[in-house]
Amino acid sequence: TIDHRYGGGILMNNSSPAITNSIFKNNYSVNRGGAVYMLNDSKPVFQNVVFTLNEAGSNGDGGAIYTDTNNNRGFLTLINCTIANNKASDGGAIRFNHNITVKFSNNIFYNNTSTNNSGTLNSEFSFNFSESDFSTRNSSNIKSNIFQYYTKGADTYNQNPQLENTYRLSSSSPAINKGKNELYINVSANIVKSPKDVEAKTRIVNSTIDLGASERQCTISAPVTANQTIVLCGVNKVSDLISKINSPTILVYASTTAYDPLASTATLTNGQTYYITKVDNGGCTSSLVPVKVSIVAVPAAPAVTQPAVICAGQVTLGQLSVAGTNHKWYSAATGG
Repeated sequence: TIDHRYGGGILMNNSSPAITNSIFKNNYSVNRGGAVYMLNDSKPVFQNVVFTLNEAGSNGDGGAIYTDTNNNRGFLTLINCTIANNKASDGGAIRFNHNITVKFSNNIFYNNTSTNNSGTLNSEFSFNFSESDFSTRNSSNIKSNIFQYYTKGADTYNQNPQLENTYRLSSSSPAINKGKNELYINVSANIVKSPKDVEAKTRIVNSTIDLGASERQCTISAPVTANQTIVLCGVNKVSDLISKINSPTILVYASTTAYDPLASTATLTNGQTYYITKVDNGGCTSSLVPVKVSIVAVPAAPAVTQPAVICAGQVTLGQLSVAGTNHKWYSAATGG
């Protein structure tokens, strides 16, 4: 992570890099471009790239990308990218300072925010010129995308993509099999058409590509029933929860938008809801399932009158004098 006034992750000047299968996360710029700042005649291509949790400072613009290219000369290509959960004062996802040619194909833009005019197009895109000029210029270049606020382009879907962990698709996401293969395969010659998605998994599953950077591989059953309460007795670690569920391939998250799973040594909070997914050896995952954790203290050992004398003919355990109720009896101190 880089802290910079212009471009928290990359500042490009008259540069045309091809960037694939990458994640820009938690980058910060003071002024412009939380993750990327494009200057002059830059013409970058991004494919299978995630931009998430990036921020342009309190008065900054372009939470993920800021384009400051020469008027009508820059070119920004985004193919199967996920731009989500970025924020800025203007242009939660992208700020366009001058008119620019873009190629947006099979992307997801969602839950980007701006402090100015929140909940409007400004949370996604902001323009230092006429938005209609931008849309007219790129009317044939914006195809097959999920936007939250922008409504132009061919096959534009204004839907909740149901992202998990900021960029993965849930099993019921409308982005699954919604992309267009030809927009991924027939791209410019300066970029390799990667057969893998951002997580190095198969890029096209079930013959049709998904929208966004992560391809939903398959669906397996959840390890537990949703919304149940799991009781932990005298223990409070993530590893204890995993042991109780008895499935070693479980990952535990603090929320549906958490990027990383909790460490096995992390401490759980009593009464808190956590989110669990199961991963098989082939990389298939279940959807996140909410469970509530109830942590209870180990009950005190029962008090038994010593010595415990049983007379001949008294063969029931009820003959013993033990305080309390709900006891379990064992024939040995261990292994019972």
